[in-house]
Amino acid sequence: MVSKSILVAVVAIPLILIGVYFFTIPLGSIQVPQDTSSLVDILIVIRVPLEMSDDGSFVVREMSQPFFSVDAKIIKMYGEDVQTFEYRTIDEAQNDIDEVTPDGQFRNVNVIWVGTPHFYRSDRLIILYVGDHVDIIHRLEDLFGPQFAGG
Repeated sequence: MVSKSILVAVVAIPLILIGVYFFTIPLGSIQVPQDTSSLVDILIVIRVPLEMSDDGSFVVREMSQPFFSVDAKIIKMYGEDVQTFEYRTIDEAQNDIDEVTPDGQFRNVNVIWVGTPHFYRSDRLIILYVGDHVDIIHRLEDLFGPQFAGG
């Protein structure tokens, strides 16, 4: 009996350690997303719950926002909307960022937020999350660093 227990332990422990090694991905080793597609790919890898359509693809909706010069792409993380804005150049993104005040308002557009705005950036990508879901804020900070504007 003892020999079977030792054998199971000798086989099981290394398998568990291998599983932990291969299936635990440290965020520090993940590259910062540069577009919505790469953001979704990374969120899948780090197992963030995303909304899926009936065909198994991840839902990304588009909508126009009056405060940025490009349309938003919206993904649902943890059941809440996260908006991404993709620009052709870093300078175009910077022009829109320059219109955002540190408290998350805009210089030329009056916005009444339904929650706390959180703005993040990665080169040509601006990310906006309006809300207070701690897991979303932590994931966005893990990927993009501290917010550049908002609450």
